[in-house]
Amino acid sequence: MRPLKMTMSAFGPYAGVTQIDFTALGSSGLYLITGDTGAGKTTIFDAIVFALYGSPSGGARSPEMLRSKYAGWNTPTFVELEFEYRERRYFVRRSPMYERPAKRGGKMTVQKPEAELIYPDGRQPVAKYKDVTAAIEEIIGLDREQFTQIAMIAQGDFLRLLQAGTEERSAIFRKIFSTGRYLDFQLMLRQNSGELKKKCQSISAAIEISVENIRFSPGPAGVQLRENLDAPGMTELFGQMIQDDETALAGTDSQLQLLDDELKQLQRRTAEAEQAVKLRNELNSTQKQLVQLSAGLETLSDSLEKARKRFEATEEIQKQISVYELQLPRYNELESEKERLSDLKVRESDAVRQEEKLSVENARLTEEISNLEREAADISGAGALEVSLRHELSRNEERTDLCRELSQRLQLLTVTRESLTQAQKKYCALATESEHIQQKYMQAEREFYDSQAGMLAAELEPGKPCPVCGATEHPSPAPLLDSTVTKQQLDSLKKEAADASQQMHTASENAALLLQKLETCCTQADDTCLKLGIDPNGEPERALAAIVNALISEKQTLSRDLESTQRSVKRSRQIQSLLPELKSRTGSAAAELETCRAGLIRLQAEIRSSEEKTEKLAMELEFAGKDKLEEKINSLKVEKSSLTQAVENARDKLLEAKSEYDRLTSRADTLGSQLGESSGEDELLARLSSRTDALNNERRSLRVARDELALRVEANRSLLDTITRQKKELEQAYEQYGWVKAMSDTANGNLPGQEKLTFETYIQGAYFDRIIARANLRLLKMTGGQYELRRQDRADNQRSKSGLELDVFDHYNATVRSVRTLSGGESFKASLCLALGLSDEIQCRSGGIKLDTMFVDEGFGSLDGDSLQQAMDVLSGLTQGDRLVGIISHVAELKDRIDRQIIVTKMPSGGSAVRIET
Repeated sequence: MRPLKMTMSAFGPYAGVTQIDFTALGSSGLYLITGDTGAGKTTIFDAIVFALYGSPSGGARSPEMLRSKYAGWNTPTFVELEFEYRERRYFVRRSPMYERPAKRGGKMTVQKPEAELIYPDGRQPVAKYKDVTAAIEEIIGLDREQFTQIAMIAQGDFLRLLQAGTEERSAIFRKIFSTGRYLDFQLMLRQNSGELKKKCQSISAAIEISVENIRFSPGPAGVQLRENLDAPGMTELFGQMIQDDETALAGTDSQLQLLDDELKQLQRRTAEAEQAVKLRNELNSTQKQLVQLSAGLETLSDSLEKARKRFEATEEIQKQISVYELQLPRYNELESEKERLSDLKVRESDAVRQEEKLSVENARLTEEISNLEREAADISGAGALEVSLRHELSRNEERTDLCRELSQRLQLLTVTRESLTQAQKKYCALATESEHIQQKYMQAEREFYDSQAGMLAAELEPGKPCPVCGATEHPSPAPLLDSTVTKQQLDSLKKEAADASQQMHTASENAALLLQKLETCCTQADDTCLKLGIDPNGEPERALAAIVNALISEKQTLSRDLESTQRSVKRSRQIQSLLPELKSRTGSAAAELETCRAGLIRLQAEIRSSEEKTEKLAMELEFAGKDKLEEKINSLKVEKSSLTQAVENARDKLLEAKSEYDRLTSRADTLGSQLGESSGEDELLARLSSRTDALNNERRSLRVARDELALRVEANRSLLDTITRQKKELEQAYEQYGWVKAMSDTANGNLPGQEKLTFETYIQGAYFDRIIARANLRLLKMTGGQYELRRQDRADNQRSKSGLELDVFDHYNATVRSVRTLSGGESFKASLCLALGLSDEIQCRSGGIKLDTMFVDEGFGSLDGDSLQQAMDVLSGLTQGDRLVGIISHVAELKDRIDRQIIVTKMPSGGSAVRIET
């Protein structure tokens, strides 16, 4: 990119319309921008960057601050830039936001920012502010940050880039070289390591819980296991205890089997004894029954004869039964209708209950839907509230980071202020000493030269010319003095004065550097205070502590609110899934209720019809119902049957008594033959019962012990499997955690005893090495081969992040020291070369970006004559290949060495003017 022509109107210190024709400076070489302090030299750079990207080159001014305070209200503020890129010419015009008089009403209005880009091929111009910036980035291939780093080395950026620490430099490189993905990789490893650690702790806790649930046996194996729960071989001891319990369980089962066998034998013998007792009792009972039956046979014969005489009245009873049976169909019809009426009423009762049930269910569903809808309405804003709370938590984290940053900056500010105080005291002491030595030297010098003048005057003769002034007359020659100052003493005092002056200047430069650092620290701390809403001029430490406490309390409150809101969101989703189903069920219940009510109406109509028919039939019949008629018929039949049955019963009883007598006689004979002459069954039965009770008691006790043992074996066997599986999982988790933690510690620079070199810093170090290599090509030339930049190969301590610190190697004495020990001029050389190296590296990585112009703002005032020449040679080398390099400087020697100049002058009427000299 090469600027060709630029027009500024009411921009910065330029009140009117100011034009700069860069083509008058030629196509290559150096040119100087010089002029009065504050006249607007840096504003030329600001205008170029503003025209291209919409913001000035430095970070201290915003576009709204670019309106000239010297311009009239009616003078518009804008910048027009015509530039060339790859032999194609583009035109861009921008104006910032500023206040101007309204066209009507006499009030002030805000002029909105405007931008326009015109292409050389006649395509449609770009008119929107951000679109113009995007188009410029597409044309040049650089954004504003990259452009200002490789094409414009702005005032004040030299020393910051040189003396930046690892963290600050890492942040710069992260944006330039896009190394943020390596930082993300570090954070991912750290998170995975933490999750695996928690997993190991969780499995260990689960193992402890499992161990606490072990049921210990009272034997030696259980005691040994209890004493060695934390030993490596715990699972083997646990298995041995289970095996011992299983052996004991098998023994108990064997004892139970022996008891069961003996009980079976006792049961068989008991059954035999009980059978004998039963036969003895049966024989006695049979003999008693035979005596009773013998007396009752005669009575049964008399009863049979009386029943036969009463049976003769049954013929008349049968005639009455026939008459009544002819009337049964009419009563059947009545009973059928009554049953139908009863069934209808039962169905009516069921229908009424079903209607009530459906009504209650329908009301319940309706109320449940209403409640859910009200609940959903109450928590309808939970989703938005959750997003808001997450945003507030993120904002809380950002402010917490700002508080942490401010705390660090305040600490650095205190340390820097103390260092500056010490440096200023040292400078004052050296200045006093230097002034004393300088006065001493000047006194000696006057004495020496006065004595020399006296010696010369002693040799003057009238008429002869003076060897100093050539006069032939000597009216008042200098007197001859007795001076004690020799040439050697004078030279020694001169050297002493020069050394003292050098020490004073060195102390002054150190104090200036510390002052600059203090100003930077103050600015940074003030900026952070303003971001936090803290008055920098008050008591920021106390305000910071209050903000930190408030942020902690706020975070706790937000976390609780977020958790509650998430529960509401979850409940809202549940309600949304429940409502369709409930509404469907409500519709089905309503339809079923209507169907039930229609059926109930039909049943009630049928009941009324059946009641009328039943009442009519009942009036036509003799008896109130079929049951009454049947009761009469049955009573007659019973009477007839009882008479018939009495005869049959009397006959059957007599036959049965005779048969039973014969049977009992036969049974008594059989029982007598079976028993023979045996006795003593009751005594044997008592002994067998006693033994059986003893065995049953023993079996119950043994069974309880067996069940307890079996339960312990089953529970412990399951626990052993669980503990074995958990220990295997823990071993696998620890193995995975080991190598993930090793990777995380390596990537995040947390290896014990090693410097804190992170993976991202390691990658950035490769870029930094190339930048340093490019910088050293110029620094060695600029310092006459004395200095060379080197990246530190070791950290100052193992607690701070390292890897991007800079040292300088002094080839004159073969020593390595920090770049912070360089003097002001040496620091400028190193900073300039480092900035040029960074510019080369970024330009090389930007895919062939072509920049025909470069700008360097100030910094040459600290160089001596030789160093200035070396810097000029390096910058001249940048102009090879049709490149223009513009330099802003007040150094008088540069005005003499660089012919092409842009001269900026303050005007007495206010504002500044520009002229070009070639």
